Amino acid sequence: MSNKTKNRTKITAMLDYDLLDKFKTCFPGINQSAQITIAIERFIEDVQDKKITLDDILTEMQRVNERRIRRG
Repeated sequence: MSNKTKNRTKITAMLDYDLLDKFKTCFPGINQSAQITIAIERFIEDVQDKKITLDDILTEMQRVNERRIRRG
């Protein structure tokens, strides 16, 4: 789901609690919107530099799906 403002789009997303804890540790004092913006920028750069591959993304998608199945 997203809402557009003049120069930004608000995106609602779920984060793993472990990942959220890492965000809080890595970016203390920075609001969550800025944290996610920085992370997305770096993610895109890493994909473009081939540091993150489609296999990496598929592996993470599989991990999330398996966790969802286990939790029921």
